Amino acid sequence: MKYLENLRKNDKELQNKIETLLEKHQSYPVGSGYIDIITKYELSEKLIEEISNAGIAINAVTWWCHCSDENKKNHGCPHGMGGPKCTCCDGYYSEVGLDYETFEIAESEYNNLQTGVVTKDEIHSINQAVWNYIREYSYHERFSECLTPALWLHVPDEWKRIKYMKR
Repeated sequence: MKYLENLRKNDKELQNKIETLLEKHQSYPVGSGYIDIITKYELSEKLIEEISNAGIAINAVTWWCHCSDENKKNHGCPHGMGGPKCTCCDGYYSEVGLDYETFEIAESEYNNLQTGVVTKDEIHSINQAVWNYIREYSYHERFSECLTPALWLHVPDEWKRIKYMKR
């Protein structure tokens, strides 16, 4: 069965699983879907692993600034344009925009997710590349301790968050 067809077939179960994982890992999806899921760096590796185990691929990473009093003092925050309030810690998140690096999976992998059959091993491989990028970027000269990765899940476009705006 094709990747997106499989997700649609199991939509309620998978969306509930995603929502549980997002809550467990204190993650903040921006908007009503499953893109730009802001996740603390220290929680992102485990979230990626559990998302992989659920059979969900990640197709991109963007960066957000965690604007807290401490980060404003130590890192010159905010780096971006504003965003959601953080409910698990002090401050809010600010989208840094295209001035900072982003990551997208290879076009061939993306096309395969759109139209092809994808194995769990392939999902793990794609998501491992995402984690490798996040980890490597944390050593980049432009990286600041306030920067927080945001994951873009490759799910059907029609999926809307079950718990949207219920925090």
